[in-house]
Amino acid sequence: MRDGQMSGFGDCGRFLSTIIDSLRRPLAVLDRERRIVLANRPFLAAVRAKHAGVIGQYCAELCRGGSGCPVERAFSGVEASVLEQRTGAEGTRWIERSAFPVDGGNGRVDYVVESLRDVTAEHELSEVWRRHRAFCHEISNPLFAALGTAELMANEVPEGAMANELSVVIRNLKHIDALTRQMQEQNAACTLPASSEQSPF
Repeated sequence: MRDGQMSGFGDCGRFLSTIIDSLRRPLAVLDRERRIVLANRPFLAAVRAKHAGVIGQYCAELCRGGSGCPVERAFSGVEASVLEQRTGAEGTRWIERSAFPVDGGNGRVDYVVESLRDVTAEHELSEVWRRHRAFCHEISNPLFAALGTAELMANEVPEGAMANELSVVIRNLKHIDALTRQMQEQNAACTLPASSEQSPF
């Protein structure tokens, strides 16, 4: 049986193979025995470097599985995804594995569709924003102390050159504080969850 053809589905299997081969995202279909019965070319390209003849292999032969495996969760009827780290010749990549249950019409999940998505760029950008948020936090603590001290001094010194200088200092510190808070609010929405899981591929 050639890669990408679903066993036992004849022309329908070939049609499905043609359809998913036209998709850029790596996709695979697994049956209830957790065997890969259909996979598109991008998926085969993603795993074939280490695993020849992907079709017919059990999922456990290609990934670690376990309770956190999105495929196992999908067979319970729940869409699931997990972020995994892949280390190879290309360096470190972050792969999002997603699994979707396919109801066979008999009240049970007969197949699961798994897709892979390289989210390395998004993850690296998220790490940059995470560091920025930590940097903002480090600025905020001494900034708060400096602003409080300056305001106390401004309340105690008489009007004059010193009071004017403190007013400028306070105004600048408040401006820095506003910018820091704005950065914190912006990068909070740009942070993706990280995972220490190692990709099986």
